Amino acid sequence: MLITLCSGQFALPSFQAVANADNVGPRITITATDGSSAVTNGSTTNDNTLTLTFTCNETTSNFTVGDIGLVGGSISSFSGSDRVYTATFTPSSNRLTKIYIPTGAYTDGKSNNNYASEIFEWIYDSSVPLFFLTTLAADNSTVNVQLSETVFNSSSGTGALEVGDWSFALAVPLGGDPATLSSSTPSSISKGVPTFSDNTIDADLNGAISIFASDLDQDGDVDVIGCSSQGSNLVWYQNNGSQSFTKYTIDASLVGAREAIAKDLDRDGDMDIIAIAGEGDKLCWYDNNGSQSFTKTTIDASIEDPRGIDVADLDGDNDVDIILDAYTEDVLVWYENNGFESFTKNTIVSDAGFRPFSVDLDEDGDIDIVTSDMSSDELLWFENDGAAGFTERSIDGSIDNPRGVSVADIDEDGDLDIVTVSFDADDVVWYANNGSESFTKSTIDADLDGAFDATIADIDNDGDLDIAAVGQYADDVVWYANNGSESFTKYTIESNIDKPYRIQIADVDLDGDLDILSHGYNDDDVAWYKNVDGGYDLGISLSGTAIGTEILTISPISNSIYDAGGNVASTSQSYNTATLNDKTGPTMTITASNSSSASVSDGSTTNDNPLTITFTSNENTTNFAVADVTVSGGSLTSFSGSGTTYLATFTPSSDGATTIDVAGSTFTDASSNNNSAASQFNWTYDGTVPTITGNSLAADNSTISVTFSEAVYNTSSGSGSLEITDFTLTRTGGNASLSSSTPSSISSSGNTYTLGISLSGTPNGSETLTVNPISNSIYDAVGNVASSSQSNNSVSLNAVVSNYILDLDGSSEAAYVGDNSNFETTDWSIQVWVDPNSLPSSGNDEWFVNKNRVYRVGLNNSGGTTKIVGSMRSGGSYETIYGTTLSNANGGWYHVVLTFDDGTNDLKLYVNGTLVVANYNYSGSTVNQNSEFSIGRRHDTNTGYFHGKIDEVAYWNTNLSANAISALYNSGNTLSASANSGNYTSSGNLVLYYQFQENLNDSEGSFNLTGRNISSSDYTAETID
Repeated sequence: MLITLCSGQFALPSFQAVANADNVGPRITITATDGSSAVTNGSTTNDNTLTLTFTCNETTSNFTVGDIGLVGGSISSFSGSDRVYTATFTPSSNRLTKIYIPTGAYTDGKSNNNYASEIFEWIYDSSVPLFFLTTLAADNSTVNVQLSETVFNSSSGTGALEVGDWSFALAVPLGGDPATLSSSTPSSISKGVPTFSDNTIDADLNGAISIFASDLDQDGDVDVIGCSSQGSNLVWYQNNGSQSFTKYTIDASLVGAREAIAKDLDRDGDMDIIAIAGEGDKLCWYDNNGSQSFTKTTIDASIEDPRGIDVADLDGDNDVDIILDAYTEDVLVWYENNGFESFTKNTIVSDAGFRPFSVDLDEDGDIDIVTSDMSSDELLWFENDGAAGFTERSIDGSIDNPRGVSVADIDEDGDLDIVTVSFDADDVVWYANNGSESFTKSTIDADLDGAFDATIADIDNDGDLDIAAVGQYADDVVWYANNGSESFTKYTIESNIDKPYRIQIADVDLDGDLDILSHGYNDDDVAWYKNVDGGYDLGISLSGTAIGTEILTISPISNSIYDAGGNVASTSQSYNTATLNDKTGPTMTITASNSSSASVSDGSTTNDNPLTITFTSNENTTNFAVADVTVSGGSLTSFSGSGTTYLATFTPSSDGATTIDVAGSTFTDASSNNNSAASQFNWTYDGTVPTITGNSLAADNSTISVTFSEAVYNTSSGSGSLEITDFTLTRTGGNASLSSSTPSSISSSGNTYTLGISLSGTPNGSETLTVNPISNSIYDAVGNVASSSQSNNSVSLNAVVSNYILDLDGSSEAAYVGDNSNFETTDWSIQVWVDPNSLPSSGNDEWFVNKNRVYRVGLNNSGGTTKIVGSMRSGGSYETIYGTTLSNANGGWYHVVLTFDDGTNDLKLYVNGTLVVANYNYSGSTVNQNSEFSIGRRHDTNTGYFHGKIDEVAYWNTNLSANAISALYNSGNTLSASANSGNYTSSGNLVLYYQFQENLNDSEGSFNLTGRNISSSDYTAETID
């Protein structure tokens, strides 16, 4: 039997020695062992006796066994003297026990009365964990096992259960086709989500404003303390051990009662009550005489509007001090206990506090305080210096109207984290401690309307800490399940409790899991919510389908499952079997054969007509009929059979897909289990030969793709990939011819086959290419052979056009056109693409374009340096501008443009789209001369032959813009000067245009060139790069 209480808890440090023995009473420290190992205060073990040691801080001669206070057990074998005494403690039953020394029980040598000892609490638990409910999922996939108490996988009471802690066995009956276990170890384990049931403790606590769970009468179960704000009552509800509660009034005149907590304030072994109220006796304590008769003492009647209270040994003197916040005064104070319940008020801070929570937050051995401050929207903590001197630390300075606070190690990293709520923002948040009291805020829920209080506990018994909270405006009691990685899932416990203020967690029914308690201010309710533990969901791996007679046994592995006291679950349990649910109905298998009794496979395509269909059930059936069969693509006739075997004839209605189905739940077995749907029988009837339905020729004539009307193969059995020898190619007309009538390659995608074409010569577009199957080479899936004469199998080859350039030898080859005034316009532009094969020697020129005594563009070598130059003659002499320097003849293609603007007298030279040199305000103008327009030399002197490649020579009767020249350059040889494109818009000004496509013709049609020593070998197919 375990008692678990979760609320605002605190830790008391161990005894600290007092130096002056003349006027300070003695104090005893209580420790325990099980005979070999220490048993810590607050622990749970299964030791049936404890050896107690009472160690006094000074000599005493009158300490006796009668001075020892006990709850839940007896003392024997008491002995000792001076400062050390021992005794044997025997618990009366499985329960919470307490051992303590009350104040004034003995004296020291100076007759000083002793101080109360710290209470030694210990839970004795000798009950082994038992199975009490086993539930199988309807689909047999999991079994849920619920145990009598919280369990672990180590004797120390730690560690979550694992699949290896369980064992399955399956008793398989004779006959039938039962399921078997794939593994005796569960395939998975998860903690089931608990559910909660609502139980009313009191429906008439007028203005119920707070509750507190505690074993007030120390009978081993959880009682409840309640405050009635409107009724001015302080009450307690006595649990009879079966969760039937009897209400007792402690104080009927606690005006504006607000909150109460239970603690053995005077260390006499019983639980006292400390309470606060809005009026009158605002801070008081109720001394329990051990029989729940209470004597009231007012501690402070002047504190204004106290809202929150906690207790802890703040000053480390081994008594219980009180912490309180006062909302109207806006102060956080503590009351120092002198050891004899006389209190001195101390102010911690004058501008903070709402709900103090005492805890050693920085884990330095003294008790700090965490509190929300609703007036300043802050979450604060006050660091204790060890002597009850406090330093204020801010955790969050912008949380909107915070209320309840709770502290625990939520992320299990060894430090203490914080949970609080925001009343105005409806938030539930937690703050992760990095170990140095630097906190990172995370929102758990942003939609708990009027969030007011929260607390922390392992609600679902899965080994991590969850959070429970209440929302005043939402009227909700909720909890948030932690997945172990601080990702929380919200579950609503109650959504109709009117204005809850507080939430408590305790094991009210002593069943090993944590229940929830809350109250409703407006509906006067005090309620507890029973936690129905979710147990453990164990995954079952089955082979086959259960027939309903297999019996599953679930057992703990030996020495694998323990409770908190170290009691191990037996491998032999009651309530540990479950009969698998019968999931097996009759199944029908559909098969087919042809007229030769050869099997026709499901999913196949054949040309058999008709088929014989066989229906085979895995068990006898008497009500399977032809109406239970549905077909598509044909008809079913001649149905017959009985028992497990039925026959019918299926005739397809046409080529195409057919199906035969037996739907689920159309017939039954002898046990009235509905049948499961049969696997659909799919068959395609095909009596049509394959044909070519289309073709596609590659742009470069390298391949032709032909598409067949259906999937094809190279054997009559409907298998084998097509090969190049399954096709023949023929060509008629045109220039090009086939190198081979057999394709050079083959590839496929679906029903389309791409065939490689080997050509000799260059197609001119008048050739016709035809593809045909070789006779008896190409078949469909059922053996229908493609004809060697097809339609949709011919295509015209694409004409192949290349760019040609003129390659000049630099000694005798050139071209020219006679004089014409159209070449001597006022404004003009000359373009040429060149790729020099060599550079002129020093002092020599090579001309790309020359019109004697008018203009010229070419290469000039002066002093050993070769440059691209442009010249214009006016006034009897040439004006030459020198552009790009060429260091060698390996520079590739150059785009050269020379322009003249008569309006501005600007002569400009562009190379590769960029202006490289210009003569601005040149005083000359275009001169009319009777001279030839020459390409590749100076015509009048028959000198200056250009050695290299030349292309795209053009003359415009306008001054081209820089953008137009850049567009011509950047286009390579793909932009024709004859058509506008982009920034080039001057095609209408084009006078002559030579593209050298194996001729010297002017593309504009008026000024064809005359060649000098030009032959067909001087034209080369080449792309300008």
